[in-house]
Amino acid sequence: MSTWKDKVRPKWSLRGVDVWWTENDLTAGRRIVEHKYPRQDVQGTEDMGRAPRRFTLSGELFGDDLFDQQDRLLTAVESKGPAKLVHPYMGEIMVVVGQDGLNLRYSTKDGGLITVRLTCVRYDSTAQSAHPKSSPNTAILTEAEADALRARLDDYIDDNLQLDGVASWVQESAVAAFDTLQALPTWTIARLAAPDLIAAGSRAVANGLGSLVENIDGLAAIPFAQRALTLASNAAAMVPASLVGATANRTLALANTVVLARGLSGLALSAAAQAAARAVPESAQAAEALMGSVSDALTEAMWDADDGVYQAMAKARAAVVTHLTETATALPQRTIWTPTTPTPVMTAAHALYGDSPAMVLRGIEDLTARNGICHPLFPETGEALEVLSHV
Repeated sequence: MSTWKDKVRPKWSLRGVDVWWTENDLTAGRRIVEHKYPRQDVQGTEDMGRAPRRFTLSGELFGDDLFDQQDRLLTAVESKGPAKLVHPYMGEIMVVVGQDGLNLRYSTKDGGLITVRLTCVRYDSTAQSAHPKSSPNTAILTEAEADALRARLDDYIDDNLQLDGVASWVQESAVAAFDTLQALPTWTIARLAAPDLIAAGSRAVANGLGSLVENIDGLAAIPFAQRALTLASNAAAMVPASLVGATANRTLALANTVVLARGLSGLALSAAAQAAARAVPESAQAAEALMGSVSDALTEAMWDADDGVYQAMAKARAAVVTHLTETATALPQRTIWTPTTPTPVMTAAHALYGDSPAMVLRGIEDLTARNGICHPLFPETGEALEVLSHV
């Protein structure tokens, strides 16, 4: 016959970090405000609603990997957002850990043992939406700044590309520079007729350069951004080392090459910023990596930009950083997990992703695909596995 002892777990855990428990406390009640009146022998009370349930759990850490357990527990406590607590009696509960919520005691009398005391409050998701707060849509704002950068670059090319009333060979030099730039991408696109664009004027050239970027199609947002950044770097490298020619016409030809190269580079960066706004990274690290690459590329380009383009690039960079920083906070962390004994993937998925059947199946698929496990029942012992921490 099953007894209460059979239902008690020997450990409690926070974000998947196990602790052998020794005792636990629960406090609950109502939030009561006392009203006291001067010179009167009566007092009143007012019920302000249910008080949050507060859990206090004590336990111990020990073993050969004692300090690894300590570090994982500290990371679990200091991570942002609600956490899953597996309570010895009550099972899975979402909680938040506040300041001074974790106490670790070390003693010379108990070598190899850390005494743990955790205090946390139950997280009520319904309460978080009771008073909704409006917040800006950072993805839309980022796309708007990318569009503004694109428009400013079109004006930069239109204002600075000198094609009217110049020697024919200066126009031919611009045609050659445009053809060189449109040969940079490594993906297949229809080549544009550079002589027709040059003859049509600087605005047509700006539109043509923009189409070189727009033809990076058929890709998800992150690969698109990576190719756009590569194009931006390659185009910037086409800027001549010397901007002064032997004659005025040669100087003019060099100046046109600079406008074309920097214009295409900037347009590619605006496309990368727009792709960053549309990207759906799988992990916080992926979002941070995308943010770093786009932000760094914009920062590098700003050094040589004119005032108008500089300001537009600065706003686009700030929007990308804000958006992807906010995105990263809501994404799972990519971590490394190393089983010490032969562990089937299903068992690992239960330990890492919880007991929900949907999460377990998702975990099995993620573990096998991400780590190239040939047979889900027999991953290699001691093999470091890359996992996504969803809690």
